[in-house]
Amino acid sequence: MLGDNIEATYGNTLSPSALKDLAERFQQRHTAEMEEDHIA
Repeated sequence: MLGDNIEATYGNTLSPSALKDLAERFQQRHTAEMEEDHIA
C-alpha cells in the first residue's frame, strides 16, 4: 500500500485524504507525461 511504503521509506504517516490527493496528482502527472511522449 502506498501509505505503508511512504511510512517505511520516509517515516511519515499520511492521512487517507492526503494519500488520495497524492495518488490523484500522480495519476494526472503520469497521464500528461504519457500524452507528451505519445507519437501519433
